[in-house]
This record gives sequence, C-alpha cells and structure tokens, in this order.
Amino acid sequence: MKNHIDQINEAIASGDAYQMVSALTMARLLIEAQNAQLQELEQEYQDENTARVKMENALHNILQNLEDARALAHRALPVTVQVMKDFTSHVNRMAAEGVEPYVKKKRKK
Repeated sequence: MKNHIDQINEAIASGDAYQMVSALTMARLLIEAQNAQLQELEQEYQDENTARVKMENALHNILQNLEDARALAHRALPVTVQVMKDFTSHVNRMAAEGVEPYVKKKRKK
C-alpha cells in the first residue's frame, strides 16, 4: 500500500494534468490536516506546561511554608545554657555503691 507522498510523486511524474491537480489537492489537504494536528499538539503542550508551572509554584509555596513553620517551632523551643554540670552526686553515689573506679582505696597504716 502506497503512502500519500508516493502517490503524489507518481502523479507528478506521469505528467497528466488531471493527476497533477489531484496530487496537489491531496498535498494541500495533507498539509492542512498536519497543520491542524500540530496546532492541537502545541495547545496541549502549552496546557501541560502551564499546569507544570502551577504545580511547581504550589510545591515551592508548600516548601516555603514548611520551612517557615520549622523556623517558628525552633524559635519557640526554650533555650537552655548549661555552663557546667555537677557530677559530684553521681560520683558519690557510685562510690557508696562500691563501683570500682569510684571507690577510694583504703590507706595502709
């Protein structure tokens, strides 16, 4: 089965005026159909691109809101400054329990 381009080329090669007019008419119709399909595809591309941009903007806004919420929660946390920690009660407790590194060795007299 021949495609439309082959039919048009054969009609032009034959030299018959009727076939040539028919071939040119067919070519014009093919070009118009392809142009219509191309316009539909371009419109579909534009619609998809617009939807993508809207989704990207929404995602960016969500991420920004999450970052703002995180920063707000972080600021709400109490700030504790621990300069020194007293371990003497721990050491005394461990020594009282007889835990080896904390127990003082008895002095010999």
